[in-house]
Amino acid sequence: MIDTWLIERYAAQAWPAAEALQEQGWLLRHTPGVPRRRSNSALPLMRGEALLAALPRVEDFYAARRMPVAVQVSPAEEHTTLDALLAERGYRRDAATLVCVAPTSTVITASRPAVPWR
Repeated sequence: MIDTWLIERYAAQAWPAAEALQEQGWLLRHTPGVPRRRSNSALPLMRGEALLAALPRVEDFYAARRMPVAVQVSPAEEHTTLDALLAERGYRRDAATLVCVAPTSTVITASRPAVPWR
């Protein structure tokens, strides 16, 4: 079974933001001058009402940096309540992301050229 929570944590570490704070169940990320959404978005690190209650803190974090609030709703199947709350507050879906994973051995085998390189 694939652990989507773990994949999101690895992805956050692989492409880190200049500023990253873990607060009230969120990873708040900001990188000045970088337009990538991942580097300037809030990633939920848990589920539940506490996460929803902390949304004003997320909004304050980005307002203080004069940035629009972008929430990475991931893994999506774990955050249907959060997604609905965001929609109620006027947030809209902007860009879907497809995350593909495979064992390293599969990637290595699939990426070998048909003809060996010299």
